[in-house]
Amino acid sequence: MLESLSMDRLYKENIFSNWLKEEDIDFILDGLNLLLSNTDEEKIKDFAQGCIKRDIPFGEFTILSDYVIHKFNCKTGDFIKNRDIFAEVYIEYRLKNDIEFFEDEINFYKQVITVKENEIFNIHINWFVALIESIVYNKEFLNLNVNDCKISTLFKTHKLKIPSKQKQKFINIHKEIHYLADEALKMYEKKEYFYFMTIYLELRSISLTFREVIGNIFLYDKLVSIYIDPITYISNRMKFLEDIKYYHNKTLLLINIKDFSKINLTYGAKFGDKILKKVANYIIKLNIENVYRIYADEFAVIVDNSTQAKEIFKKINENIKLEEIDYLISFYGSYRNIDEHSFEICEYAMIDSKKIELIDANKIEFNQIAVYKDNLSMIQKLKVALISDRMKVYKQPIYNLKTGEITKYECLMRVEDSDAEILSPNEFMNILESMAIYSEYTKSMIYKSFKYFEHRNYEFSINLALTDIENFGTIEFLKQMLINYPEVAKRCTIELLENEAVKNFNIVNNFFREMSSYGVKTALDDFGSGYSNFAYIFSLELDYIKIDGTIIQKLANDEKMRVLVKTVVDMAHSLDMDVVAEFVSNEEIFNIVKQLDIDFAQGYYISPPKENI
Repeated sequence: MLESLSMDRLYKENIFSNWLKEEDIDFILDGLNLLLSNTDEEKIKDFAQGCIKRDIPFGEFTILSDYVIHKFNCKTGDFIKNRDIFAEVYIEYRLKNDIEFFEDEINFYKQVITVKENEIFNIHINWFVALIESIVYNKEFLNLNVNDCKISTLFKTHKLKIPSKQKQKFINIHKEIHYLADEALKMYEKKEYFYFMTIYLELRSISLTFREVIGNIFLYDKLVSIYIDPITYISNRMKFLEDIKYYHNKTLLLINIKDFSKINLTYGAKFGDKILKKVANYIIKLNIENVYRIYADEFAVIVDNSTQAKEIFKKINENIKLEEIDYLISFYGSYRNIDEHSFEICEYAMIDSKKIELIDANKIEFNQIAVYKDNLSMIQKLKVALISDRMKVYKQPIYNLKTGEITKYECLMRVEDSDAEILSPNEFMNILESMAIYSEYTKSMIYKSFKYFEHRNYEFSINLALTDIENFGTIEFLKQMLINYPEVAKRCTIELLENEAVKNFNIVNNFFREMSSYGVKTALDDFGSGYSNFAYIFSLELDYIKIDGTIIQKLANDEKMRVLVKTVVDMAHSLDMDVVAEFVSNEEIFNIVKQLDIDFAQGYYISPPKENI
């Protein structure tokens, strides 16, 4: 028989984990003696119930019991049979609790990932619940074949960008789960409940690891997705524009954070990002699956009807508090039953609302918004153009002077206003660059350029500014486009203005090197427009130099300028860079740039920019 003195000594020597409280020593001692020698089944079950009430974990207790029995050379007697009786009580308690636990987990994952992605979690958790229920409710469990199960089939067909190590880890754990489930059921059928419980606890632990692996896969997929906002991890404007076409009999709710720009300015961009995350997380916790960050501080929420839109807005407007500065975030917004123009009308309604709380945009007819159009400022026009997806990509051909063919196009941003007139960059670019929606325009430019040239076998170039390169969201979006369209990436050139490259040499050079790793070419635009240090410029990782149009325009009448350009061309060629002449506006200039051994010509003499090539 075990004595209290022996257990006391073990406790003081820290032989076992801290899960055992000192006041429980005598209780455990009595229980161990019960398991060693008693044949009263009811007493053993009462002891097990007592362990559960005291939160004594089954796994830790069994390790302790084995250790103590061997430490004091106890005769095991009926111990093997009695610990199965003890384990059976734990099985009934633990398995029923786990059914509730897994149901809660399903609800949790609904908040974290989208419905489609949630499917793979649900399949695994439902599989685990079916395993438990086969024991608790004596049901037949047939799903033990690792190759035939739903999760294996879904994983093979799911189009995820998964790192190879994560993929192999997923496969290995999945196999181990099925093996342990098979072994556990065999033990249960033989009524070896202690061994069943031991295997079950290991299975449950590995299942948790498995769900973490799945979560990491989806997180990886989210972080590199062109449809996910990298700050809030919810769907972005591009995903919204795709999804809204398929929502029927639903209501659109747009919400905008009041005074967000002032908070951002006062407390900094990181604090602003924290607000955006807080808002996104709160909306998700309202069990709303379709939430989008449209841009900056504006969110779109899809709900069932106008009544729900008002209820949701009220909750959002009254319950999101910034504890750090004791500030209740407030909102203004609009809602409308979804139709062809709902997004645009809701946006117009908010522009006209003077930022009052919530506007019912169902009361506005589409033809009524013409009243607003004439009075819109350029800032408002750019915002509405983004909402209406009226940013256009025009393409200007670049003529190969060596082959006599058009082999490249430069993609140029244009904006169509509400009267279907096309605004040129000099009308809007300075204003746009100062707006919070600028990065959304850049992303749209990248996306539309890639999609346009996906099935057209031409090279193309996109202009980026330094602010684009320094914007985390923009660059993550660009990288994902390069990953999603690797063959298109090899035909893409990124252009950057010369003056920005000189001022921020290290940032630009590191960016160009990273782009090269994706097969993207790089170009320096408007070369010669600033006061560059040639040593700096030619040490950049460049494929092209584009000579500024003001220089090219002088070639016909300025001999010194021709000498300068010829020097630049020779230097570029010696470094394996090609040269593009911009603003080639007539035949005379075209012939001169050809004589100067320039590689490419671009300008109105070749063709003005057009929407379609």
